[in-house]
Amino acid sequence: MRRFWSTSNAADEDFPESERAIFDAIRHYKTASYTVPNPTAAARADLLEREREVENTRIKGQLRQKFMKYLERNPDASPEDIQQKAHGLGVEFTTESIKSKMLQKQGDRPTASVGTGDTFRVASSYLGVRELADAASNPQIDKWIRDINPGLATDSTAWCSAFAHAVAEESGYKGSGKLNARSWLGVGDEVPAKQAKQGDVVVLWRDNKSSWKGHVGFFQGYDKKGNIRILGGNQGNEVSIKTYPANRLLGVRRLKELNA
Repeated sequence: MRRFWSTSNAADEDFPESERAIFDAIRHYKTASYTVPNPTAAARADLLEREREVENTRIKGQLRQKFMKYLERNPDASPEDIQQKAHGLGVEFTTESIKSKMLQKQGDRPTASVGTGDTFRVASSYLGVRELADAASNPQIDKWIRDINPGLATDSTAWCSAFAHAVAEESGYKGSGKLNARSWLGVGDEVPAKQAKQGDVVVLWRDNKSSWKGHVGFFQGYDKKGNIRILGGNQGNEVSIKTYPANRLLGVRRLKELNA
């Protein structure tokens, strides 16, 4: 490593003691225009440590910028993919702060999304909405449920269908108007699984194929193994993108406009 002090004799008081002077020493060293004459060993070690701190801060800032650019280029990335990218870059970024950042960029929702006909865009604007940890219910989730059944306004109710209905209507389409996920099998037009497009409604069975239980969300795509990636509500108690086995598929539906 190149040293940034000279070997000439000098008293200890020649060494810059203040925080600003130390960082000025580092800055001037970077331009090869500054030397600190013969500091003590302790002062020399301190200056080297501070230079390392400045360099580490610079590198962390660059990695963080790279990570934020990744988020901007991949707005539909799953929390798992985001966490993996953050880990790979060595960026300390929690899932909650990631989602908070993403939602900040979507602060103009809902005016930018109402009636656009883009269900995936509308649904994406709600990413991160989740059930609350304490006894209180999330008012947003309560509203989705209450719009279908006022007597069940609590996020302890299974709310994937309520979310799908809210997104459909906000996008300008007809929803099922029911809290039963399988009710979406009668909404819109049936689409072959291989012809599914981003934003189509996807209905899955839950527990077993012959039960009344199910799950509903919006199609994002297939992963490399052919599994279905769905943007939906009540996925891990929040609005998220999650991967499901293709053998759980009951049907894909393409919605119709409200006035159709």
